Amino acid sequence: MKIIKNLAIIVTLLIGLSVSCVPKPMVNRLDNFDVESPREEEIIPLETPIGSSGSYTLLEGQKEEDIHIWIILKDDFGNHYLQNPPINLSGEKWEASNVRVKDGGITKMLFVQVTNSGHRAFQKMVSDGNFEAFRELPEGSETLTFLTIKTE
Repeated sequence: MKIIKNLAIIVTLLIGLSVSCVPKPMVNRLDNFDVESPREEEIIPLETPIGSSGSYTLLEGQKEEDIHIWIILKDDFGNHYLQNPPINLSGEKWEASNVRVKDGGITKMLFVQVTNSGHRAFQKMVSDGNFEAFRELPEGSETLTFLTIKTE
């Protein structure tokens, strides 16, 4: 009986170890992601769609179709607001359209690379028409860079 109890403890420990060793999804981060427009602390008009653009470098083995980057606006309270559509990558240049600052409390524009599951989660938000504030980015997301913005 004591051997069975000890065996049960060992199995429980091994299962716990194997679960904790499962890697969390991570993005295959782009190299040299730069924002050309808008500029740091640029004044962005409220409720007016603007574009954003820049450049990037793929690492060896990366393909544009496997990279998912979204613009997320962030307010002073830590709320995030998804912008749609996601960034379009093409020939080491990127662009985004329809970035809309709807609230004067928005102070950051984040450029967030997401995993495939994060991309699907954002696509679901879009298809559901859910552009409400959210607190946490999808697991495995990485902010490539951000801008401080001002609104008028």
